[in-house]
Amino acid sequence: WLPDSLANRLRWWTECLRLASQSPWVGFGPGSFENVSGAAQLSPGLRSLYAHSFPLQEAVQIGFPGAAFLILFLVQLLLKVRDPFLSGSALALFFHGIFDFSLNIYGIFLVFLLILALILVATKCL
Repeated sequence: WLPDSLANRLRWWTECLRLASQSPWVGFGPGSFENVSGAAQLSPGLRSLYAHSFPLQEAVQIGFPGAAFLILFLVQLLLKVRDPFLSGSALALFFHGIFDFSLNIYGIFLVFLLILALILVATKCL
């Protein structure tokens, strides 16, 4: 929570909103953030391959409707959980992904998907 870290994130998030508004309905395509953002070089010395926010990066890549659908699906799924371990672990990963790029790391995203699969099995949605 250093001031520079927060200021940088605000700049990345602002850039994401600007980019997403250029193609709001369908985005620029899955995996396109790095190319579209120019590696997010927002100012001299400030560069990132990720948006530092999973929902905002998805809005750039799949558009606002797709990102909203994804977030609503995940929230609806998380609300069905009765197991405190599953809900706590999924919420921790999801909450961290809102403010950082953790869900853009394949290994962490895989763990998140496995937790979601366990939630689906536990709620008998599968």
